[in-house]
Amino acid sequence: MSTKWLLVTASLLLIPMLVVGQQQQPHKWSGQVQVTVAGDGQALTLAKSYVNRELRALGDVVVTDNADESEYFLSIIVAPVSGGYAVSALTADHLASEIARITLEQGETKPDTATIDLVYESMKPMYHITGHWLQTCSSPGLEKTIKEVVAKFDVDTLQMQRDIRTAPLHPRKD
Repeated sequence: MSTKWLLVTASLLLIPMLVVGQQQQPHKWSGQVQVTVAGDGQALTLAKSYVNRELRALGDVVVTDNADESEYFLSIIVAPVSGGYAVSALTADHLASEIARITLEQGETKPDTATIDLVYESMKPMYHITGHWLQTCSSPGLEKTIKEVVAKFDVDTLQMQRDIRTAPLHPRKD
């Protein structure tokens, strides 16, 4: 009987600790990216494959063709030039992301997730361009160039949103 009592008591003490521990875990961020790739022939096929693979490798990005579902935009154009390709990349997020960033910089507290979501929905489909660049590469260098494009998009556009969405809430100091 004392073993049962000990197990019941231990369970009653541990369950609240597990629940509190789960509540303190940060919200896992996930972003939806609309990707467009334009080009001709094999370059188009390769570039699409490379960009989709690199975005999936980030682990927290969902690639979508639907602009209404997306939060971010990545457009790549691959054009053949002498000895290789010219690659144009345009990166953007919904304007609401920029408004959320500015809001965070103004106050001492982070807006709650529901407020951020409301702002996001009301601002679609307006975009804030986060980057645009043009570079050339050799034919064998296309994969490396696409990796660099996705890495820059990740750092310049997505990382800020990860930081905003996963930041702990801090009470306002009045």
